[in-house]
Amino acid sequence: MTSTVKHIDFPTLIRRLSPFRTLSSDAQADIEQRFAYRRYPAGTTIPGAAQNTGELLLIRYGKAKVVISGAGENQEKLVLHVLGAGDLFGKPFPMDQGPVPADLEIIDEVGALVLTRDALTAHLRRFPATSLVLLRMLSERLEETYEAMACLSLGDVEARLVRLLTRLAKKEGRRVPEGFLLPAAHTQTDIASMIGARRETVSRLLTQFAHDGRIVRLGRAMILVA
Repeated sequence: MTSTVKHIDFPTLIRRLSPFRTLSSDAQADIEQRFAYRRYPAGTTIPGAAQNTGELLLIRYGKAKVVISGAGENQEKLVLHVLGAGDLFGKPFPMDQGPVPADLEIIDEVGALVLTRDALTAHLRRFPATSLVLLRMLSERLEETYEAMACLSLGDVEARLVRLLTRLAKKEGRRVPEGFLLPAAHTQTDIASMIGARRETVSRLLTQFAHDGRIVRLGRAMILVA
């Protein structure tokens, strides 16, 4: 099946969705023309070692997840972040040239705007205030990582699942009369990987939550009752 080429709406992406929306109009115009476009098919995995290129990815559309793979025969994976439109991935500062300690797995086809290390360096020379945006991005991503670690390690599986659903509601949910509507963005396998549990356990707990009135299931989407 032929994939549809999606229009790259720079003003919407840069000026409304991405962390760069807080920049001045001159800085936004400068950084816009430094991005290149790249498409990643669903099922693609970009190993952490291959990301040591100094590139910063700004997702235009699609979905990807940042994962850490365990050693050994079972190769269990832990999902740290799920990325969508407007999210950034990569090493944002030119002086940081170490490898990225996680893999990027493309779930749905991703169209990304790519900023190379040289392009970012040139932009920062003209607009040093952009570094504050990158620092804010790092701070937010670090906070998300701490929360992801808590979802993987603190409490029993039920407590970790509740914590994750609350986290997803804050980040991705839409307020509705009953609580927060969580889109059908995550499979039960994804959720299990985010809390260090088995898919069967997640399925059982979600069924229990629905029976108890804590969630309302709408296919793969759900409402977290609040």
